[in-house]
Amino acid sequence: MKNNKLFLITSFIEGGTLLATELISAKAVAPYYGTSIVVWALVLSITLLGLAIGYYLGGKYTVNEFSNKPLLIVFGAAIVLNLISPFLSKAIMQMLINFDLGIAVFISLLIFLAPLMIVYGMISPMIVGKLQLFNTTQNNVGLVFSVSTFGGVLFCFLYGLYVIPFWGLNEAYFLNAVLLLFCLPIFVFGKTTTIKN
Repeated sequence: MKNNKLFLITSFIEGGTLLATELISAKAVAPYYGTSIVVWALVLSITLLGLAIGYYLGGKYTVNEFSNKPLLIVFGAAIVLNLISPFLSKAIMQMLINFDLGIAVFISLLIFLAPLMIVYGMISPMIVGKLQLFNTTQNNVGLVFSVSTFGGVLFCFLYGLYVIPFWGLNEAYFLNAVLLLFCLPIFVFGKTTTIKN
């Protein structure tokens, strides 16, 4: 039961930082490309595209094994991407500022938003697979995605009303990285054991 709760906490943080990243990205492109419906449509589309790829990859490479190394690697990648995104996004958007709006936004988001969404998308299927090791009689899919989505709702309010307006975009990315960093000890020191039926 303890392991279940720990992995659900990581799912909550993943869902929260995922939605926070989407908000940060939309705000980041505004000074360069504005906030038109074209920009928002591309932000949402790239977000969903990245998640779709991540869900597929997460499901494909989820192996019912006792090692937490795959989740450790994915969370580590999310931390690194959050830390470099402030610098990468500015460099890309400055380089593409004179391009056609749709092309510039699409390429920019494809480079600095899509990789994060792919990594985030991989996490939930991997956590589902991990929880199946603890209790093979329980359907964990709905639980994991519910907890993740609830984290997204809470973080959406938190980042939208406080973190981004008062701290700034770079600090919001950094906060994401710190929150994800707190999950790493679960994968480093946590032990996976199956529940006997």
